Amino acid sequence: MNQNIKDVILIVHSIMKHTIHLDEKSIESALGKVGNIIKCLTSQMSYVYTELSKISSENYLSELFEFWRKIVMKLISSQCVVLRRTGWSEVQTLIGKTKQQSIPPPPISYTVSGAGCDIINGCYDIDSTTVIDSLGPLIYRQRDNIGNTDGKPLYLYQSTLKSGNTKWFLSEAYNDQPGSYQDKDYYTVDGKGSLPPSSGWSPCGRGREPPPSLEQVSLKTPEDEADLEHQLAKWAIESGTIELALSYPYYTGQSQLLQFVKKTNGFAYLATHLTSVVATEQFPTMSSLKKLLTTFHSPSNTDIGLQASHDNSLLIIEAVFNHLLSLDKVCLEKSTVKSFGEIRSQLLQYMRTPSSPDFYDIWKKYTLKLIKAKSLELNLLGWEEVSQIIVKSEETRHPPTNFVVLGAGIDYANGKYELCGYTKPNDDIQYRRTVSTTEGEVKTLCIQYENSYWVLTDVHNNTKLYKQYSYGAKSWPQPWGWVAFESVVGPAPTLKAGSLLIPEGEEYNTLEHQLAEWAIKNKLIELSLGQSTKHDIVPKAKPLIRFLAGNNEKPYPVELSEQYCLKASHLLLAMETCQKASVDNRVLSAIYHLCFNIRPSLPKSMQEINDTITKDTMMLRVERSDPTLLALFVGGSNAHRRQGLYVPTNENEFLTLGRNIGSNTHLKTVRFDSTFTFEGVENDIVSSFVQGFEQNKSIRTITLDSHDISERAGIAILNSIMERESDLTELSLNSCGLSNGRMNLLRRHFFIVRT
Repeated sequence: MNQNIKDVILIVHSIMKHTIHLDEKSIESALGKVGNIIKCLTSQMSYVYTELSKISSENYLSELFEFWRKIVMKLISSQCVVLRRTGWSEVQTLIGKTKQQSIPPPPISYTVSGAGCDIINGCYDIDSTTVIDSLGPLIYRQRDNIGNTDGKPLYLYQSTLKSGNTKWFLSEAYNDQPGSYQDKDYYTVDGKGSLPPSSGWSPCGRGREPPPSLEQVSLKTPEDEADLEHQLAKWAIESGTIELALSYPYYTGQSQLLQFVKKTNGFAYLATHLTSVVATEQFPTMSSLKKLLTTFHSPSNTDIGLQASHDNSLLIIEAVFNHLLSLDKVCLEKSTVKSFGEIRSQLLQYMRTPSSPDFYDIWKKYTLKLIKAKSLELNLLGWEEVSQIIVKSEETRHPPTNFVVLGAGIDYANGKYELCGYTKPNDDIQYRRTVSTTEGEVKTLCIQYENSYWVLTDVHNNTKLYKQYSYGAKSWPQPWGWVAFESVVGPAPTLKAGSLLIPEGEEYNTLEHQLAEWAIKNKLIELSLGQSTKHDIVPKAKPLIRFLAGNNEKPYPVELSEQYCLKASHLLLAMETCQKASVDNRVLSAIYHLCFNIRPSLPKSMQEINDTITKDTMMLRVERSDPTLLALFVGGSNAHRRQGLYVPTNENEFLTLGRNIGSNTHLKTVRFDSTFTFEGVENDIVSSFVQGFEQNKSIRTITLDSHDISERAGIAILNSIMERESDLTELSLNSCGLSNGRMNLLRRHFFIVRT
């Protein structure tokens, strides 16, 4: 029998090799025959190899299934629809047989010990002849009949009685055919399972107390991951079969394969595979990778599952970074880098907040490559990566150990608030203070994050006192920007932060410090605000510039502020860009809005430079008829800063403003702030300013806030309106003096007057 099996195996191996080497045309022409050969080989040899594996340590099945996978790959990658259909049909069979054969093989032997009948004790080996020739239950035969002096074999076997009950027996079999009523039984135990129980046996027939116990001896350990299911999952990923399954989603075998690999640790195998094929043609495209991640990632609520998800996601994202870094600029521009942004976001959701500097270093290296590429699309994607790095680095930020609240209108709210309940980044941050009021009450107050605001609350009365809007990541409260809730006594407080919760000596070695130093060292501000910048890039750079501007709030030593903070030279660079004659109007608009937004984060010395930039860019936008500038606010001070505000401070600026308004063709609304005045301005300058309004034909709405119409400024503005050659849709006078019959004058000249 054994020699016959060996001969069969040799024949099968020859057929396997021949089939694998057939070209596609030959397979297609002999499709029916080839299909029959494959089915015959796999079905018949699967059974033979399974039985051999039960009695031998050699893994006969591996070679069969390796051949099976190769021929399947040959079929499903064919250009012929019929061959592909045959291949995916074969995948279904392959998965089923793999699962069937991956059931752990039965123990090769059992050791029986402790029986009152000593002849029963000993080692029982699986009966190879019986197993191969029969599809029935397993039978074990005592080795060498060491206990039976009569030389008759003893067996461990399972039998179903006439009553329908299934039992295991230790018996002397009649005529070497265990299971007959003529057997001489010693011990028995109930059991419908495929394997005999190790305990619970009882004497029967010739047996006597005590009953035996059984211990199994197995060839394979549970930790062995080289089983057929894992081999199939790894092969599906490494061979590219999974990508084919995603590319042609038409056949049942494809969906079955995807689900099978997902359940067989597919996400981990994908991570390992990607790491091994970095910088090679085998690395999947970004679009394919996105589909693979969506298909294979399984959410988990256990600590082990979450950690595995984090580790594998980290391996994948680092592999993708390294692969994209290996591409030259031409290949990088042709690759679907935009898809990687989506992949990166997807993977970061699967991960705990990464804190490894090495991870951020490779992320920044990749980002810099995009920013410096000769492609605007890649540049913009690079700036999006910068924003994501900022968000993730802020999530690792350690908060101050305390805050001191100063200047609050409610006196007991002032004082020191201590950090509580914080152990690691991403924990909720709360600062608390317990205080006795002058009335003898004991109050607990807290500062915590709620719905985009930091809120200072009197916990004792559940009363919210002060709030501050949080820009970007919630991080921790800022010193400025606090306002009082309605019915709460003002003024609102300012906050002073204590020392950070950072190990001594690591104060300037956080991810945020490394990011700031990297950005300044690689001149990212120069790339975003310099004369070669584009209007699309400036707003994309706003998160980085605001991040660096925010560092100016921190008490750095002078020598370190150059490494981590936005500098005056950066703002002056923006000013030079705006003053360039050929600068794009859209760049002007983008720089204006950027400077306006970062102003609160700047120290006073830099605010003055920043104000000059916003003022100059606003006037240039008016002069050039910026189509995005539809509303202009003219004021006499910076007391109420707002978008579109211009404050003329000398006669030349009045002249320029009037002239530019006269030639502008896009302005729709002009609003004069209550502080606007012509005080100290010569009459001829006022006349020139008014003439600009008379010449303008685009403005449809003019608003005066708190102006006495009988005063010089009010009269001048109204006269210019009445001399206009174009119609005015609306004139709004908010809290304006209308003495000396000027109301009747207004009604004669305008369609609508709101007072």
